[in-house]
Amino acid sequence: MTGLDIAPPAKSPEPFSYTLADLADPGVEPATLGHIATARPDLWSVILTHPNCYPELADWLRQRMPRADEQTPARGWVEPSAQRTARRAPRREPFAKHHPWVLFIVPVAAIIAILSLFLPIGTVSGFGDSITYNYFSEEAKEFEGEGEGILTFMLVAIALAVVSILTRKKWARITAAIVGILVAPFGIGDGFGTTGLLLNTTGASVGAGSVLLGSASTLLLAAAILTLLPQRRSRAQQTTDHSAPLEAE
Repeated sequence: MTGLDIAPPAKSPEPFSYTLADLADPGVEPATLGHIATARPDLWSVILTHPNCYPELADWLRQRMPRADEQTPARGWVEPSAQRTARRAPRREPFAKHHPWVLFIVPVAAIIAILSLFLPIGTVSGFGDSITYNYFSEEAKEFEGEGEGILTFMLVAIALAVVSILTRKKWARITAAIVGILVAPFGIGDGFGTTGLLLNTTGASVGAGSVLLGSASTLLLAAAILTLLPQRRSRAQQTTDHSAPLEAE
């Protein structure tokens, strides 16, 4: 048994039907208190202070109260009305759980985009000579200043993404995503735009830099957008959330 042999009083309600307000009544009989104590560890401290708590019951409670936090009913039992209210309330997904793996793609894609700026974007041949250039070459006058601008914003996106990964700060995550969304279209336009231009130019060939810049920028844009979107939970996870017992705070 429980170590406290107490017969339930006649016509006594079930122990789980009692609330703190019920135990505030000084007229609760000693036998009823004992009956409640055998099934309700969450009410032990209240029962111990009740004026009808007899010495044997008080000693029994004091011996077990240090382990009360280990009892399953004390942690898991909540009044049915509170459970219904909690299940009806929408559960907000913490921001830290929103696609955590996507944020790692942001700095990786930005690094690839930076490397592509220094790779050849194309080669133009003519009059027995050929010129290979990248976004920082003097021959690439039409891209003057664009390489520096993309490089700067990519570095900012990398720094913010690293700060967010290390600190789990929401502002850093949002800012990194916004910077990525702003700079990615420029990389996509320059990368794929240059590729299309060279493909339509006689005597020109496409280099790896332009294709890689466009591809990395596309990946950066997708990762940045997903970073701002909440993660959809599976139906099984939703069912688990609603069926799991609500733990008392």
